[in-house]
Amino acid sequence: MQLPASRRERWYRDFIRTYINRDLAELGLGVSDQAFGRLLRMVAYAPGGLFNASAFASSLTFTNDTVMRYMSILEESFLIRSLQPWLPNLKERLVKSPRLFIRDSGLVIPLLGINDFIDMLGRPEAGAIWEGYVIEEICRIVGDKAEPYFYRSGGGAELDLILDFKSHQLAFEIKLSTAPKLTRGFYSTMSNLKPKQTYVVSPPNGPSYTGKKGEIYIGLPELLRRLLDEVG
Repeated sequence: MQLPASRRERWYRDFIRTYINRDLAELGLGVSDQAFGRLLRMVAYAPGGLFNASAFASSLTFTNDTVMRYMSILEESFLIRSLQPWLPNLKERLVKSPRLFIRDSGLVIPLLGINDFIDMLGRPEAGAIWEGYVIEEICRIVGDKAEPYFYRSGGGAELDLILDFKSHQLAFEIKLSTAPKLTRGFYSTMSNLKPKQTYVVSPPNGPSYTGKKGEIYIGLPELLRRLLDEVG
């Protein structure tokens, strides 16, 4: 049964209060619950956004050192994922800042004040929330067998996720659509990076088929089954 929005909001406040006042205190990490909550909410409002310590510090009236300290706590306690950029060619002009996602998509919902699934679909953050959820599900399956990255060139060409298995890479473009449309930049990136396989991941009821350049369009459940077979 779905909890009313007011109860989810109370659960969120209680979770943050317990996490900060008890769990972090037991680790000797004294932080301000109000400031910490503001930082977590800021990450939620820009899921998958590029991390800029100075911009965070300015918006939250923190120092850069405080932002970096709090972000480190959030990452090391598995509340956020700092997805690092894939930098295969240092001569190429690439985005070098990490992207930030709250790892538990269930926590994003009360942070954004979303009431239900239909409400979420109408929000501009819907695609990025789906992307963060898919990334976590993929990383859960592969575990420590691969390192996750994203790719974005200075010109804006990108791939949402790259799994580096050392011997090869798998690439993923994540779309909240059962009929995703891809750009020329996507195909250019595929050609430049040459991953072993590229997947275009859609919601569970999306079709599975192979595209014109060998990319595989696939729903999330089927993708996870394939990855589980691949990693053993």
